[in-house]
Amino acid sequence: MSKAKYRSGHILLGSTILAAAWAIPAAAFAQEASAEAEAQAPANNEIIVTAQRREESLAKVPVSVVAFGAEAIQDRAITSEQDIGSLVPGLQVKNGQNSNQLSFSLRGQSLDPFSGTSPAVLTYLNEAPYNPGNTATAFFDLGSIQVLKGPQGTLFGRNATGGAVLYSTPMPGDEFSGFVILRGASRDYGQMQAAIDLPLIPGKLGIRLAGDITRGDGYVTNVNTGNTLGDKNSRSGRATILFTPSDRFKNVTVVQYDRVKGTEGAGNIINYNSLPTTPGDPSTQFNSDGTNKFYNTTGVMWDATLAALYGANDGPAGPGFFPGAVEGFTKFSHDNPYKTFLQYDLPHSAENFFVSNTTELEVSDTMTVKNIFSYMKGNSFTSGNLGGGPFGSLWLFKLSGINATGVPGGQTFRSNIFTNELQVQGSALDDRLEYTAGVFYSRQRRYEIIPINIGADLGLPAPIADISYAYRNRESSKAVFAQVSYKSYRSADGDFGRPIYLGECRDYPSGRECLWR
Repeated sequence: MSKAKYRSGHILLGSTILAAAWAIPAAAFAQEASAEAEAQAPANNEIIVTAQRREESLAKVPVSVVAFGAEAIQDRAITSEQDIGSLVPGLQVKNGQNSNQLSFSLRGQSLDPFSGTSPAVLTYLNEAPYNPGNTATAFFDLGSIQVLKGPQGTLFGRNATGGAVLYSTPMPGDEFSGFVILRGASRDYGQMQAAIDLPLIPGKLGIRLAGDITRGDGYVTNVNTGNTLGDKNSRSGRATILFTPSDRFKNVTVVQYDRVKGTEGAGNIINYNSLPTTPGDPSTQFNSDGTNKFYNTTGVMWDATLAALYGANDGPAGPGFFPGAVEGFTKFSHDNPYKTFLQYDLPHSAENFFVSNTTELEVSDTMTVKNIFSYMKGNSFTSGNLGGGPFGSLWLFKLSGINATGVPGGQTFRSNIFTNELQVQGSALDDRLEYTAGVFYSRQRRYEIIPINIGADLGLPAPIADISYAYRNRESSKAVFAQVSYKSYRSADGDFGRPIYLGECRDYPSGRECLWR
């Protein structure tokens, strides 16, 4: 048996409203840079990135990174993890058991978020690890999004074999300003985002408040209840406090709270394995998509649990039954990709609290010491029918006993993560030598309850299974990291870098163009 999940974009019907616009030094486009990059973007389109833990022009960063500035994020309406995946080549956003269990995949490196293992592609918010757990998140008031491809453990203190996704938020400004954005779309989609800068002591102390409210109906209809699945109703808020008592000292505190509610998306049955018509003979067994049958030629019996339990349940649509039984519902699934038949809708709820504090001290003109602290607490409750359709072959609920959830039930995930990083970076030898070094520590605690029910709709005295799995996990990580780079060649503008200047330049209205090797 296989299941399919479907996704459809919104058709924008509304408009964007900007009020008291504020300036962000970012470009309205994305570009990809690698070690072989030879050209630099014009100064007015320059994108500043922190892929090497220091602010640099994207055109000069010798690593593979895709970056979007604040204007590009707004213009392209990037409001979810899936939106990033559609814009960045090679980046995939994968669903786990349901539509809210998400993970990033880069260069074939990924992990199922259900596994509880540290992902291969890590996410960071203002350089602090940001892992909201088993729920989608709200994207609002972002200054940039950077996607780094390849292993990142050297500079980030925590191993990430696939890459990293870096989110940064704007800092409070020195003037009273802000904005409001309203969006509307089909399926009753509506979104309001807003932010305001409050300079308490101009140049010394400022606060930025930002928030997001998003709601919308899903695109899959549960024909049994008449309700949509994949609904979203979220509210998020963030406060950023910037304290700069001197030119050499900066302290930034970020506090964010997210509340996400709605329903899970649901997949249907796209094919299933039948029982053999001759017991014990694999060649009389077939796989069916509801229309076509493909007989087993492997000589090995296929698993046919769904057909064994529900293959004969031909009757009016209801718990455990469907016209044509499993074969009939499989055909229904192909004919109606945005409809399903579930006994219950699939509620989802989650809360996340995140706080980080970054302190920077310029010890000298060539050395900076930085400390990054973060804490994140998450709770999520997510339901699901992993069997698909009206058949209760694997519901995520428990009817009785310890950890009983009732119907429609759901999995419980709780986690809290503490991290701290002490970092020093600087330069020497007339800026030809640059270095970054530090120590990193994280501690994580997870608690999960996964209920499982099989066959509650078969009319038996008791379900085939009515159990739950409970997990408690504690994990700590310690790391020492360092990276040193040495610039061995001088460029035409006197800066050191890898390209060799060949001595020929031409001036154009857009700027100067020089020949390099």
